[in-house]
Amino acid sequence: MFTVKKSVALVVGSVALLGIIPFVAKAVRTDVSRDFPVYNNHGKPDLTVDPKRFVNQMEIIDRLFDASSCEIAEGSVGGTGYRRLLRFDTVLINGGDGDLVVGSPTDPNNPYHSVFIYSPCHMHYHIIGFSNYQLLNLDRTIAAQGHKQAFCLEDLLKYTNDNKSSGYVC
Repeated sequence: MFTVKKSVALVVGSVALLGIIPFVAKAVRTDVSRDFPVYNNHGKPDLTVDPKRFVNQMEIIDRLFDASSCEIAEGSVGGTGYRRLLRFDTVLINGGDGDLVVGSPTDPNNPYHSVFIYSPCHMHYHIIGFSNYQLLNLDRTIAAQGHKQAFCLEDLLKYTNDNKSSGYVC
């Protein structure tokens, strides 16, 4: 089961092209802890990207993709050959007052069942539409875009002193 406990960060390894368009939370802010707001949103999760870790972990790499690469099969890169990538980790903070629970990808009664897709290349499930990224020019036109196919959501980092990880792992 995929779950992320409130106020615990979610770490997702990413190789994608980048440009974040900020998401504005609509719940009422009730507290601020370690540079991120906590909202009272009636027991629901509220995920936001940790901008400090996001920027600190960026690197530009050149990588060779051949026809048998999973990235080619899944449409993650535009073609075979060397590609220049902006690589980064995405750390998500659950600043809401509820856990993110997406359940088992194999349970047909799971209300989120339709967001999972099995990857025969990677031999595990991905979460469709987990995150999309755009690299913007100075005039805000799109220079490049990419996405993250999430497959592992786990409690890894504590962002407040008063919370305990529920030990959710992949």
